[in-house]
Amino acid sequence: MNDRCCFYLKVNRQEGYTIRNLRRWLLISMNYNVDCYVQCDNIDLLNRIKRDCAFEIEEYNHSEVNIFFIVSNRIAANLKEIVSYIADEFWTNAAFAHLTTFYHSIENNYECFWNIDADDTRLMLNIDRSVEFLKKAEEYSIIHEINAFSLD
Repeated sequence: MNDRCCFYLKVNRQEGYTIRNLRRWLLISMNYNVDCYVQCDNIDLLNRIKRDCAFEIEEYNHSEVNIFFIVSNRIAANLKEIVSYIADEFWTNAAFAHLTTFYHSIENNYECFWNIDADDTRLMLNIDRSVEFLKKAEEYSIIHEINAFSLD
């Protein structure tokens, strides 16, 4: 498996389950032993995450990997052009959010990444089994030369 892999945990919804789901994904990505990027364009939610997930963030930053916070890239000209072709007005924000992970991973030399809607997606497995499941999926994608697949 690749050493240059990371998790992008995308969150945008202010729902009762958002923080609970994000906490799980933070623990999963920490146990996966990769850098993690929490991508959030909602400043109120971002502040809530930093407050309510302080323990997980602190634990993560004491591990061998790092956690970062990023927003969707709306500046890169090539992303603007792609979004203008693939998304109508309703889907523009989502398109920027999804494409930012691809753009960011290339800029930062990640060979692979997990692009997870962490606010509303949850694996119903314990942390260790979740990591095992995701590593098997990664291994499968490498063996079968699958560049991307989706849970959505």
